[in-house]
Amino acid sequence: MKRKFTFILAIAFLPFCIISKSITLSGSVFGFLGEKVLLMRKASKNVSFEGPLTGASIVLTGNGINQTMFTDITGTYSVTLKEKGAYKLQVKMQGYSLVSIMIMFDDEGLKTHYPALSFILKKDDNSDNNLGELLIENSGKLTFNPNTNFKSNNAEVMHSNTTLLDKAALINNSSATNIIRSNLVVEKIIDNGKIKISEADTVIPKQEIVSAHVVNKLLSDTVLNADSLRSYIDKYKTMLAQLKPGEKNYSLLKAQIVNAENKLQQDRSLIALQKQQLLDGRKKIMFVGLFAVFALLSMLLLLFVLRQRKKHVGLLDEKNKNITRINGKMLSSIRYAATMQTSLFKDKKQLNQLFKNAFIYNQPKDILSGDFYWFAHKNGHKIAVVADCTGHGVPGALLTILGNNILEDVVHAKGEIVPSKILMALSQAVVAAFSHSNELEYGMDITIMSCKEGSDEMMFSGITNGLYHCANGELKYIPVTPKTIGPELEPSDLKDKIIRINKGDCFYMLSDGYADQFGGQTTGIEKYNVLRLAEILKRLSKESNFLNSENLLKTEFETWKGKRDQIDDVMVLGIRFD
Repeated sequence: MKRKFTFILAIAFLPFCIISKSITLSGSVFGFLGEKVLLMRKASKNVSFEGPLTGASIVLTGNGINQTMFTDITGTYSVTLKEKGAYKLQVKMQGYSLVSIMIMFDDEGLKTHYPALSFILKKDDNSDNNLGELLIENSGKLTFNPNTNFKSNNAEVMHSNTTLLDKAALINNSSATNIIRSNLVVEKIIDNGKIKISEADTVIPKQEIVSAHVVNKLLSDTVLNADSLRSYIDKYKTMLAQLKPGEKNYSLLKAQIVNAENKLQQDRSLIALQKQQLLDGRKKIMFVGLFAVFALLSMLLLLFVLRQRKKHVGLLDEKNKNITRINGKMLSSIRYAATMQTSLFKDKKQLNQLFKNAFIYNQPKDILSGDFYWFAHKNGHKIAVVADCTGHGVPGALLTILGNNILEDVVHAKGEIVPSKILMALSQAVVAAFSHSNELEYGMDITIMSCKEGSDEMMFSGITNGLYHCANGELKYIPVTPKTIGPELEPSDLKDKIIRINKGDCFYMLSDGYADQFGGQTTGIEKYNVLRLAEILKRLSKESNFLNSENLLKTEFETWKGKRDQIDDVMVLGIRFD
């Protein structure tokens, strides 16, 4: 009686299946990570399997339809083709490859549902994959024609999806009728998730019931855990063993069991991946924890260093204040000493009273100078002196004061007017002044000229620094003894030279600071040198206003020096006899 009722119920539904022009396509969307996307059955061994993709876009267009839907939390989707015609199905998700397929719906026969149409998207791949064409014709036969014209860089996406669609065609073509219609019977024999198959309760063959249950329970994403799925697969294998290869639905049941085992393997791979991710997450948490501890220790160390630095900065500031205060006092003392040194030097105006056309260019390196000039009028003789003492600054200044006082004593007190004798007396006095110490280094490069009033001759002598004489536009350097003031200097080392004076002759006595100055306008390191010095001295000799020579020398020196530091004291004394 029950078999008859079931048969009548099936016959009653048959007209609706024939009249119906709409079909439903369903399946899952999976995501893969890795260098290559391989077949789903190899995913656990060759690539990282991400599992079903939630929220993937399923776009169906064609025959006036433009629908967009999204996969659910299990990665499944379902679309309906309401009438026959051509459609385009696109599957895409941000950050994954895009796949599309053309669907030609011509003849559904008795089928209303085509399951297991699954797709694979590769992560971090922006390729656009046209899979080919899916034909539904000849009473519901599903035919997949793959696209063979594709680029090599997305071959793995094409091959994996082609394999899935080939399997889907095999599953759907295993029966000319819609497998889902068997569900009406299956629902009646499922009790609390347990399968109860009774030939007495259904008019549908046992293998068809099994096939329907495999499609609904194994190929769909359900909440079955791995153990339950394994139990179902074992039961279906037992049922498959009762069938012969030639019997109806044998190939379908076998393909479905293989797919179910693949899905079980995928689930296990996903679980393994999740475990690995959990382990990686724990490692990351441990790393973050260690990093936080390290950061905290670093911060504490930094705070300690900052406190110590603040403490040392305070001490350093205090020392700097003391140094600044001491430097201020020293600078004040040096400036006062410079005032005293300047007061010892005779005024330049007195030089012009002695020599009508004469100038002095004095440019100390520091506040105090190691160069000095001296002149006097004694016993009808005009005497002029230029000296370059060892060092500059305070040591050089002390020697200038000593030299100035000795010259005052030798010339004015003792009445000496001969240059060589003045130099000898100066050397003896300096040696006597430093006789108590052998550690002090002292020296004095000096030139002395003496000219009797009304005479056309000039007498001079010197140590190290000679005399420049410019006559008739020609400049001549007159050398002197290379020795310096000290105990080794003998009277025989000093000679007086007599030079005849003509109208317009110019004489220059100077220290070596001008010629030794490095230039700031050149790319390399270059001194002003004696050649440039000779040229400017000749130019000064031709100037109509000889008294303005000091300004010309200063301009030339500052221009040459530029931004470089001055390396030595500079002094030039010039006299022109008109």
